[in-house]
Amino acid sequence: MARSTPPLSELPERMLSPAEVADRLGISYQTVWKMIQRGDLPAYKIARRIRVPEEAVIAALRPVISAKDGDR
Repeated sequence: MARSTPPLSELPERMLSPAEVADRLGISYQTVWKMIQRGDLPAYKIARRIRVPEEAVIAALRPVISAKDGDR
């Protein structure tokens, strides 16, 4: 599930809510939660809210983008 929150100075600059992640990846909110629970997507609990580092979303897209580039 969500990792314990590191000191503020160590948090990534841009954090997204699970709903924002779902929108950016074009998947359902439930799928994002499953990814967080499996540990496929890192998440932090900040002030009783779950946040995902934007870099993690970009990293999750890399294999998909690479696969599409290989299809050309």
